[in-house]
Amino acid sequence: MADSNAITLIASDLQALADRLFARGSSRLRSNQPDAAGDMRLAAGVIRALVPALAPGETIVVDPDGGGFRHAPAATAGEQG
Repeated sequence: MADSNAITLIASDLQALADRLFARGSSRLRSNQPDAAGDMRLAAGVIRALVPALAPGETIVVDPDGGGFRHAPAATAGEQG
């Protein structure tokens, strides 16, 4: 994955992304694109289902160009510093 394009997301970022996807998928502007709208709502649901699995402080690093992602566990007290 190209780190120069990487975006680091925490649970609240993922929830906000899910909210935006759901809103766009539910918009009347998408009424002529039912497949795309359904995909956006489905993606929002998948993200919302996965967010609770993240521990506090845990991050997901994503390549927005489709190059993949990596999981970054939260640092423990002994690892900080």
